[in-house]
Amino acid sequence: MPVFPSEDWVEAWVALANQSAAFEASGRGWEGAVALVVEADADAGLREALYVRLEGRQGKWVGSAFGTSSALVEGAIFVLRAPYRRWKQVIRQELNPIKGVLQGKIEIQGHLPVILKWTKSILILAELAGQIETGFVDELPREPSSRAARDGA
Repeated sequence: MPVFPSEDWVEAWVALANQSAAFEASGRGWEGAVALVVEADADAGLREALYVRLEGRQGKWVGSAFGTSSALVEGAIFVLRAPYRRWKQVIRQELNPIKGVLQGKIEIQGHLPVILKWTKSILILAELAGQIETGFVDELPREPSSRAARDGA
């Protein structure tokens, strides 16, 4: 089971999207990159922001990248940014990403008319994310701190 956020999880999401006729139909005419930013959440075990870049063409992802470099968002047509726990809500289907944007829970950067044209694709991608059997970084067993281990806790 891939853990969110991770490269394995992004690869599973891309593969699922590339098998989806609905996503392909919604993405006809698209060419370019989008990016996601998962903001750091130390309490969840996410010590630094993580970045996802998806390169698409005509309803298919033709490339993806995952990592800690903010350079992954450079040149993206639009960028979605949210705290880790918001992305977790999107994946669990507890938060519609478009409503999240409208409510200020997810920040979006880019040219509004372009973004509006692709909202159906965003919704389909969120639905597909919910179909992945996902582990979450804040739900994984944590290694005891060195002090707790030393004290036998």
